[in-house]
Amino acid sequence: MTPKACATVTDAPRFHAAQPETLLRLELWADDTPVSRRFAKAFGAALPGPGRAVTTGSLRVIWREPGAWMIRAPLADRDDTLARLTILAGSDGSVTDISGAAVRCALRGRDW
Repeated sequence: MTPKACATVTDAPRFHAAQPETLLRLELWADDTPVSRRFAKAFGAALPGPGRAVTTGSLRVIWREPGAWMIRAPLADRDDTLARLTILAGSDGSVTDISGAAVRCALRGRDW
């Protein structure tokens, strides 16, 4: 005898390459409070805390690990964003363009 069971069937997800964008890593070596204040003044939002992300203007800022954030920005704004973040970090940290180190994909499909 075959037992009855319930199953939810959805469309198979599909991976699509997303449009290339700039990906920057902001790393701070000490207390992030001063830089977070400068970031909020310059970009309109404070650096997000652990497990959080924020979108501010054209930037997507993702907490990566203690003292480190990944920042996604449009390719056209790469040089300007990199320069502004470098000034904000000052001697408290560094900003690295890691755009070539990752490929961004989107997962699409019904219920995904």
